Amino acid sequence: MKKIPAAVFLLAMLTAATAAAAPLDVIRDKYDGIKTLVSKNLDRKSFDDAVRKELDTFVDYEELSKRTLGDNWNKLKPKDRQRFVAGFKQMIQRSYIKKFDPSAQFTLEIDPAVDKAADGSVIVKSKVRAGKSEAAVNYSFHQVKGKWMAFDVIIDDVSMMKNYRRQFNKIWETEGFDGLMAKIDKKNTEKASP
Repeated sequence: MKKIPAAVFLLAMLTAATAAAAPLDVIRDKYDGIKTLVSKNLDRKSFDDAVRKELDTFVDYEELSKRTLGDNWNKLKPKDRQRFVAGFKQMIQRSYIKKFDPSAQFTLEIDPAVDKAADGSVIVKSKVRAGKSEAAVNYSFHQVKGKWMAFDVIIDDVSMMKNYRRQFNKIWETEGFDGLMAKIDKKNTEKASP
């Protein structure tokens, strides 16, 4: 995979549509918001906090968690579901935010054709360019109470959700839910590299 996946993921999640009426306009607005955030030259902690808050406004972490765990989701009690969603959310945010380089220059080209999936979700396609690298990025989202919420990002035909599903299923098979949570908790407590 190319060198820009962390930046692409953040851009993808930050540009997922949040309004039912004009998802492409919202994507453009989010892209402009990212550029504004970067131009503020915030210290790293402030930048990370601002990105985290933005992600929380439109990423449906519960749907992402449910689809990531697949059939295993139904095996969990409500308190374990909440625990998983909270841990998975933190892991995703830490993993991608710490890799994001606010000084990296990138452009976004959005395909104006929006694809509707059979399950009612919507897919928006785009290309992200950073330097000589380019990545095809598709955003998958669905409506929750009239608002579009992101639940997957597909970068160069690799679904974040399906990638985590494969990893988590392997862990679940050998170590069960508690083993999976132990690994997620460990990742969440690792010191961020400088």
